Amino acid sequence: MTVRGPPARSVAGHPHAQTYETASFGFTILRFGEEVAADVVYLETFTDADHPDRPGAVRAYTRLWDRLTAAALGPVESRKLMRSLANQIK
Repeated sequence: MTVRGPPARSVAGHPHAQTYETASFGFTILRFGEEVAADVVYLETFTDADHPDRPGAVRAYTRLWDRLTAAALGPVESRKLMRSLANQIK
């Protein structure tokens, strides 16, 4: 296996008014190549973890991720939201 560099990471804010009940838990989509069939979803819960790898399950989580990404604030708006929240807790 070859690692091609550091993983891509970003942080984006979501306004409180925009929530997704199906995203009330964390999930990670692990990509192991160009083929979608190689992808696995990692779900971590309070007492357990699961690794759905069926193509239909991976597609469902990929669609959820796409919806969350589309609803997220942009980089400038996310920074403003995070600064505002940080100032509220000072």
